[in-house]
Amino acid sequence: MTDAKKPTVNLPNPKTEGEEAGNAFYVMRLVQQPVLPQDAYSPNEVARLLNISKKRVYDYASSPRHPLPLRKWPNGARGSFVLRDELIEWLRDFTVLPEEHYPES
Repeated sequence: MTDAKKPTVNLPNPKTEGEEAGNAFYVMRLVQQPVLPQDAYSPNEVARLLNISKKRVYDYASSPRHPLPLRKWPNGARGSFVLRDELIEWLRDFTVLPEEHYPES
């Protein structure tokens, strides 16, 4: 076997090579699979948008109280989707604002 070198990434030191040194840089969190804005989302895309598992998406959709509006194709065709406007409305109704949830200090 040969010893293959692994590629390395050298990040600049923000204390010595930051904006003061004239080398402005940004460190971004890497997103493996971004979800672009669109009119309808698959269950996988909804899971990535909400940072939850696909199973949790289906659990929310089968909830008896305020279910996620997961739509299916007619005639038993495979696949399901959520319309963006319905997802936004569901999130507004299903979630609470922090001021209402946390007691005041």
